[in-house]
Amino acid sequence: MNFCGKGENSERFFRALLQLSSSPVLITDAKVPDNPIIFVNPAFEQVTGYAADEVLGQNCRLLQSDDREQPGRVIVSEAIRTGTSCEALFRNYRKDGRLLWTHLYMFPVTGECGTITHFVGIQHDVTARQEAEQAALLASAQVASVLNSITEGCYSLDRNWTCTYMNVQAGEWLDRRPEDIVGKNIWDEFPEAVDSVFYQTYHDAMRTQQFGRCETFFAPLGKWLEARAYPAADGLTVFFMDITSRKEHEIALVYAATHDSLTGLPNRSACIASLIRRLRMGAEAGEAVAVVFIDLDHFKEVNDAFGHAAGDDVLETIGNRLIRFASDTSVPARISGDEFVMIVSGSDEMHARALAAQILEAIAAPIQVNGRDITIGASIGIALAHGGAVTADELLSQADTAMYRSKANGRHSTSVYDGRVSDWNRRRHRLRQDMLYALENGQFLLHYQPQVSLRDNSVVGAEALVRWQHPEFGLLSPAAFLDIAEESPLIIEMGAWVFNEACRQLRQWQDEGFSLKISVNVSVRQLASHDLPEMMTQAIKRHGVSPSSIKLEVTESMLAQDFDVMSQILGTLKQKGFRIALDDFGTGYSNLAYIRLLPVTAIKIDRSFVTGLAVDNGALKLVKGIIALAKSLDLHVICEGIETTEQREALESTECDSIQGYLISRALPAETFLANFLRLTQSAANDKPSRHRPGSV
Repeated sequence: MNFCGKGENSERFFRALLQLSSSPVLITDAKVPDNPIIFVNPAFEQVTGYAADEVLGQNCRLLQSDDREQPGRVIVSEAIRTGTSCEALFRNYRKDGRLLWTHLYMFPVTGECGTITHFVGIQHDVTARQEAEQAALLASAQVASVLNSITEGCYSLDRNWTCTYMNVQAGEWLDRRPEDIVGKNIWDEFPEAVDSVFYQTYHDAMRTQQFGRCETFFAPLGKWLEARAYPAADGLTVFFMDITSRKEHEIALVYAATHDSLTGLPNRSACIASLIRRLRMGAEAGEAVAVVFIDLDHFKEVNDAFGHAAGDDVLETIGNRLIRFASDTSVPARISGDEFVMIVSGSDEMHARALAAQILEAIAAPIQVNGRDITIGASIGIALAHGGAVTADELLSQADTAMYRSKANGRHSTSVYDGRVSDWNRRRHRLRQDMLYALENGQFLLHYQPQVSLRDNSVVGAEALVRWQHPEFGLLSPAAFLDIAEESPLIIEMGAWVFNEACRQLRQWQDEGFSLKISVNVSVRQLASHDLPEMMTQAIKRHGVSPSSIKLEVTESMLAQDFDVMSQILGTLKQKGFRIALDDFGTGYSNLAYIRLLPVTAIKIDRSFVTGLAVDNGALKLVKGIIALAKSLDLHVICEGIETTEQREALESTECDSIQGYLISRALPAETFLANFLRLTQSAANDKPSRHRPGSV
């Protein structure tokens, strides 16, 4: 039974509160006719005498026995019908038949979709109080003695609001001596109470001669007080008590049911309830409501690299940063592990985009984890509702869809939901289904992007990049489907096919007299498999290629997930003769000092470092420093993402070995790569790279 969205910690905390509560608590299932009891805590069993298995599945009417004509039943029935909170007084009966006066506080709990799933009832045994009140009313001769012995405060007022009696307990709670109050006007003595809920309740009771009850926080005393006013011909008798402990307990229970215990933000159920309310208000006011859906990028890698305790610290930090954006019109929430939502009332697309940009900037600020600074990215999706035409669940789903579009666009970006996003989502769903048969139907193929020597422009290698020849959508790049594959075990099978196909193609080129190395990307799931070395060993034997002609590319962030295990597997592959390249160097969680611990033979400097080479001297110095470190460790250096002649010329002043990028060529089918590069290189090994204009092949 889940009262707190997806957070298991929140649910355990909520259950612990219920079990430890000194007040009887019962929970009913609102989804089942007649609201059967599905939970009672130990305090309920102790006070009522009923064991849990005697009441589970029963309606609460069991506690009233045959005494059914009670005003409280009408109040509770109406609250269940309207899905609201209520309070009521009941004459219940213990299992042994003894009367048990109970004050019930009941509130609804909503599920993930905003519908009411349960009702929680917190009972308080007020038998002593009721008996005392009845005794006071029935035995006026003993009033003073009885009232001074009860645990509640009591005072009497005449029709001019003059205090005619006050017991000792009342004096203690009001921080006044009874003798200083008796004979004086109550409103003169407590001017802060004028126009308060007490003032209104007492006047209504005196005017209508009907019982009145109220409770509120009385700031001058710093207490929650409950008052019950009994009118008479000559005035009013008031019983009151300090209910601060009870209210704080109730507030804690409600808070636990509606908030995430880690970040303190509203949880999923509270988020949906707030969104439903704001959509209704927005429709009435003619204002749009926006949902800004925030998903942290690669957060699992933080947990894997630093542990779940560190991951919790990161989530708490992100939650604190989002709280800064909270206002009367903006409400943040954490709806699952690494997913957050911002509900924004009275927004439009421009305002929502501006807010999303600020959120991305706030999230990207460095966070200290185990003494190291790390940065977290986020993908954001925005969906807007106008005029109440969409439900809360639909709006969240639309924002979620837009968020996945941001991930597909390179992450740490924002997308706004529209019909095209919906079409994109349907297309992704179609690709996810079609992928199950794409491999066996021979729809995957490899393209090859050349890697050339920076010194003589000769082709020294090629990176094998998978493509999908989809029967309906045409040729798809990895950006369209690889993240889908990585979410399933299919990535292992696809990776094995890519490796085998690359080995087959390399053997064919070698048979035609060409010598080069093939680079193959290895996924994180492959690298976590101890079967990887054996699979690769069998593949090179099958195709008759040397392991030294295969370069396996892995990313820094992959190694951060389980450094020891993955380093061991890479070490095994290196011992078998494979080359190991660290891809996207400089973008992961590693530092330069630990590169010497990795079994790598090369590094590929990420394109983000080379973008500004031609215009930023600082960028060139940084690249030179990275290359110098690599060379000190006897590592081969490749720079990827080379798109301009100026970038290439800047690299010529470094010890970089080879380059790769659109300046040389995009990835090409095997036959085109053979014709345009391998055969041309034989006859024009010293041609300048400008022969290959960007996009010319």
